[in-house]
Amino acid sequence: MQYKTESTNCYPMRKVCCRLLTLRYHLGVSWEPGSLCDTNKHFFPTLDCCSVPLGMENGLIEDRRISASSVNSNWYFGAWSPFFARLNKQGAVNAWQAKYRDMKQWLQVELPDVMKITGIVTQGAKSLGKEMYVTTYTLKYSDNGIHWRDYAEDEDRPIFFGNTDNNEHVKNFIYPPIFSRFIRIIPRTWMGSITLRVELLGCNFE
Repeated sequence: MQYKTESTNCYPMRKVCCRLLTLRYHLGVSWEPGSLCDTNKHFFPTLDCCSVPLGMENGLIEDRRISASSVNSNWYFGAWSPFFARLNKQGAVNAWQAKYRDMKQWLQVELPDVMKITGIVTQGAKSLGKEMYVTTYTLKYSDNGIHWRDYAEDEDRPIFFGNTDNNEHVKNFIYPPIFSRFIRIIPRTWMGSITLRVELLGCNFE
Protein backbone atom coordinates (compact mmCIF):
# COMPACT_ATOMS: atom_id res chain seq x y z
CA MET A 1 0.00 0.00 0.00
CA GLN A 2 1.34 3.42 -0.92
CA TYR A 3 -0.11 6.82 -0.20
CA LYS A 4 0.78 10.44 0.17
CA THR A 5 -1.08 13.10 2.09
CA GLU A 6 -0.37 16.67 1.16
CA SER A 7 -2.67 18.54 3.53
CA THR A 8 -4.92 17.73 6.43
CA ASN A 9 -7.62 19.44 8.42
CA CYS A 10 -9.35 18.35 11.59
CA TYR A 11 -12.99 19.25 12.08
CA PRO A 12 -14.85 18.24 15.28
CA MET A 13 -18.51 17.55 14.51
CA ARG A 14 -20.94 15.96 16.96
CA LYS A 15 -18.00 14.68 19.01
CA VAL A 16 -16.56 13.03 15.91
CA CYS A 17 -13.41 14.33 14.31
CA CYS A 18 -12.72 13.56 10.68
CA ARG A 19 -9.47 14.18 8.91
CA LEU A 20 -9.85 15.41 5.35
CA LEU A 21 -7.03 14.23 3.16
CA THR A 22 -5.74 15.08 -0.23
CA LEU A 23 -5.20 11.42 -0.96
CA ARG A 24 -3.48 10.31 -4.13
CA TYR A 25 -1.88 7.19 -5.58
CA HIS A 26 -3.64 4.72 -3.29
CA LEU A 27 -7.24 5.31 -4.39
CA GLY A 28 -6.56 7.22 -7.58
CA VAL A 29 -8.77 10.10 -6.47
CA SER A 30 -8.38 13.21 -4.37
CA TRP A 31 -10.41 15.43 -2.08
CA GLU A 32 -9.48 18.99 -1.29
CA PRO A 33 -9.51 20.18 2.34
CA GLY A 34 -12.59 22.19 3.16
CA SER A 35 -15.13 19.60 2.05
CA LEU A 36 -17.85 18.69 4.50
CA CYS A 37 -16.72 16.27 7.16
CA ASP A 38 -18.87 13.18 7.51
CA THR A 39 -18.55 9.48 8.20
CA ASN A 40 -18.21 8.52 4.55
CA LYS A 41 -15.85 5.58 4.19
CA HIS A 42 -13.53 7.73 2.05
CA PHE A 43 -12.55 9.82 5.06
CA PHE A 44 -10.25 8.51 7.75
CA PRO A 45 -11.26 9.21 11.38
CA THR A 46 -8.54 10.62 13.61
CA LEU A 47 -10.07 8.77 16.57
CA ASP A 48 -9.87 11.82 18.86
CA CYS A 49 -8.12 14.51 16.86
CA CYS A 50 -4.86 13.24 18.30
CA SER A 51 -2.38 15.02 16.04
CA VAL A 52 -0.35 17.37 18.24
CA PRO A 53 3.35 17.92 17.40
CA LEU A 54 5.30 15.72 19.82
CA GLY A 55 8.41 17.86 20.20
CA MET A 56 10.89 17.61 17.35
CA GLU A 57 10.51 21.17 16.09
CA ASN A 58 10.12 22.87 19.47
CA GLY A 59 12.90 20.93 21.19
CA LEU A 60 10.80 19.09 23.78
CA ILE A 61 12.39 15.91 22.45
CA GLU A 62 15.96 16.28 23.65
CA ASP A 63 18.98 15.92 21.36
CA ARG A 64 20.10 12.79 23.20
CA ARG A 65 16.85 11.06 22.27
CA ILE A 66 17.49 11.38 18.53
CA SER A 67 19.92 8.92 16.91
CA ALA A 68 20.75 7.48 13.51
CA SER A 69 22.46 4.62 11.72
CA SER A 70 25.25 6.88 10.40
CA VAL A 71 26.16 10.56 10.10
CA ASN A 72 27.72 12.36 7.17
CA SER A 73 30.35 14.99 7.89
CA ASN A 74 32.95 17.04 6.06
CA TRP A 75 35.65 19.56 6.85
CA TYR A 76 33.55 22.51 5.68
CA PHE A 77 30.20 21.98 7.38
CA GLY A 78 31.00 19.47 10.10
CA ALA A 79 28.53 16.75 11.06
CA TRP A 80 24.92 16.50 9.88
CA SER A 81 23.96 15.01 13.24
CA PRO A 82 20.64 13.28 13.95
CA PHE A 83 19.59 15.95 16.46
CA PHE A 84 19.50 18.42 13.55
CA ALA A 85 16.57 16.45 12.08
CA ARG A 86 14.02 18.94 13.42
CA LEU A 87 11.25 20.28 11.21
CA ASN A 88 12.04 23.79 9.89
CA LYS A 89 15.53 23.84 11.42
CA GLN A 90 17.62 26.64 9.94
CA GLY A 91 21.34 27.10 9.33
CA ALA A 92 24.06 25.83 7.02
CA VAL A 93 23.70 22.38 8.61
CA ASN A 94 19.99 22.01 9.28
CA ALA A 95 19.08 18.32 8.95
CA TRP A 96 20.27 14.78 9.52
CA GLN A 97 22.21 13.35 6.62
CA ALA A 98 23.29 9.71 6.48
CA LYS A 99 26.89 8.85 5.64
CA TYR A 100 25.84 6.01 3.35
CA ARG A 101 23.30 5.85 0.56
CA ASP A 102 21.64 2.49 1.12
CA MET A 103 18.46 1.06 2.60
CA LYS A 104 20.19 0.17 5.88
CA GLN A 105 19.96 3.75 7.10
CA TRP A 106 17.50 4.97 9.71
CA LEU A 107 16.60 7.91 11.91
CA GLN A 108 15.38 7.05 15.40
CA VAL A 109 13.34 9.15 17.82
CA GLU A 110 12.88 8.16 21.45
CA LEU A 111 9.81 9.67 23.07
CA PRO A 112 9.77 10.33 26.83
CA ASP A 113 6.97 7.80 27.30
CA VAL A 114 4.69 5.55 25.28
CA MET A 115 2.69 7.80 22.97
CA LYS A 116 -0.03 7.39 20.38
CA ILE A 117 1.59 8.35 17.05
CA THR A 118 -0.92 9.30 14.37
CA GLY A 119 1.17 11.14 11.79
CA ILE A 120 4.59 12.15 10.57
CA VAL A 121 5.77 15.27 8.74
CA THR A 122 8.96 15.14 6.67
CA GLN A 123 11.14 17.78 5.06
CA GLY A 124 14.41 17.69 3.13
CA ALA A 125 17.29 20.19 3.05
CA LYS A 126 19.70 21.93 0.71
CA SER A 127 23.50 22.23 0.76
CA LEU A 128 25.52 24.43 -1.62
CA GLY A 129 22.51 24.65 -3.91
CA LYS A 130 21.98 20.88 -3.97
CA GLU A 131 18.56 19.59 -2.95
CA MET A 132 18.50 16.47 -0.76
CA TYR A 133 15.41 14.64 0.47
CA VAL A 134 13.80 11.26 1.11
CA THR A 135 11.14 10.27 -1.42
CA THR A 136 9.77 7.09 0.20
CA TYR A 137 10.18 5.43 3.59
CA THR A 138 8.84 2.76 5.92
CA LEU A 139 8.47 2.75 9.70
CA LYS A 140 9.54 0.54 12.58
CA TYR A 141 8.62 0.91 16.24
CA SER A 142 9.74 -0.48 19.58
CA ASP A 143 8.85 -0.31 23.26
CA ASN A 144 12.43 -0.66 24.47
CA GLY A 145 14.71 0.35 21.59
CA ILE A 146 15.97 -3.23 21.23
CA HIS A 147 13.19 -5.33 19.73
CA TRP A 148 11.67 -3.74 16.63
CA ARG A 149 8.49 -4.35 14.65
CA ASP A 150 7.55 -3.21 11.17
CA TYR A 151 4.58 -0.90 11.02
CA ALA A 152 1.90 -2.74 9.07
CA GLU A 153 -1.71 -2.29 8.04
CA ASP A 154 -3.62 -5.56 7.77
CA GLU A 155 -0.31 -7.45 7.52
CA ASP A 156 0.80 -5.16 4.69
CA ARG A 157 3.82 -2.95 5.34
CA PRO A 158 3.00 0.43 3.75
CA ILE A 159 5.53 2.54 1.91
CA PHE A 160 4.99 6.20 2.70
CA PHE A 161 5.57 8.83 0.04
CA GLY A 162 7.96 11.52 1.21
CA ASN A 163 9.23 14.73 -0.32
CA THR A 164 9.58 16.03 -3.86
CA ASP A 165 11.80 18.98 -2.99
CA ASN A 166 14.04 20.17 -0.18
CA ASN A 167 11.67 22.40 1.75
CA GLU A 168 8.00 21.39 1.50
CA HIS A 169 6.24 19.67 4.39
CA VAL A 170 4.72 16.31 3.53
CA LYS A 171 2.39 14.87 6.15
CA ASN A 172 1.45 11.20 6.27
CA PHE A 173 -1.46 9.99 8.34
CA ILE A 174 -0.78 6.81 10.33
CA TYR A 175 -3.87 4.66 10.72
CA PRO A 176 -4.07 2.49 12.65
CA PRO A 177 -1.90 4.58 14.97
CA ILE A 178 1.34 3.39 16.55
CA PHE A 179 1.42 3.02 20.33
CA SER A 180 5.08 3.07 21.23
CA ARG A 181 8.04 4.95 22.71
CA PHE A 182 10.62 4.47 19.93
CA ILE A 183 10.11 5.01 16.23
CA ARG A 184 12.45 4.59 13.28
CA ILE A 185 12.12 6.11 9.84
CA ILE A 186 13.68 3.83 7.22
CA PRO A 187 14.40 5.67 3.94
CA ARG A 188 13.74 3.50 0.88
CA THR A 189 14.40 5.97 -1.92
CA TRP A 190 15.90 9.46 -1.96
CA MET A 191 17.19 12.30 -4.09
CA GLY A 192 20.81 13.39 -3.69
CA SER A 193 21.55 12.15 -0.18
CA ILE A 194 19.46 10.61 2.59
CA THR A 195 18.49 13.81 4.40
CA LEU A 196 15.62 14.41 6.81
CA ARG A 197 13.91 16.96 9.00
CA VAL A 198 10.85 15.57 10.76
CA GLU A 199 8.02 16.07 13.23
CA LEU A 200 5.95 13.34 14.85
CA LEU A 201 2.25 13.91 15.49
CA GLY A 202 0.13 12.28 18.15
CA CYS A 203 -0.81 12.58 21.80
CA ASN A 204 -0.38 11.00 25.21
CA PHE A 205 -1.40 7.37 25.48
CA GLU A 206 -3.99 6.99 28.21
